[in-house]
Amino acid sequence: MNHLDKTNEKIPNSCNNKVVTLQNKCYNDMSKSLTEKKLREVLNSLEECPSKEYLMNIWSHTVGVAKEGLDNILKELKELIQKYLDNDIYVGVHEDDDKIYLYERMWNEYISRFYETIINEEK
Repeated sequence: MNHLDKTNEKIPNSCNNKVVTLQNKCYNDMSKSLTEKKLREVLNSLEECPSKEYLMNIWSHTVGVAKEGLDNILKELKELIQKYLDNDIYVGVHEDDDKIYLYERMWNEYISRFYETIINEEK
């Protein structure tokens, strides 16, 4: 049996340098997001391949870190194109009478593609 599967075994927790049981390791608490640094610490601390459940938890945290990074990138990108969005070009009317603007439409299409990629990675 992999020693990481023993829930009562005490091991050093790289998340806070305390000795804790595996079921209390910080990457198993899905209500708290790990930072990229903490995630790397968890991954670097693994001596053996953990159980599938633990790997799934680690993967969920990895996707969370990626989403956070994507949000930061999109925010920076939007700041770079904000002058175009502020002076957008009217291109027509949508079937529900909403006005269509060129740059806004392009921005929304690209954001949708980014998030679609992340969603597909979560599956």
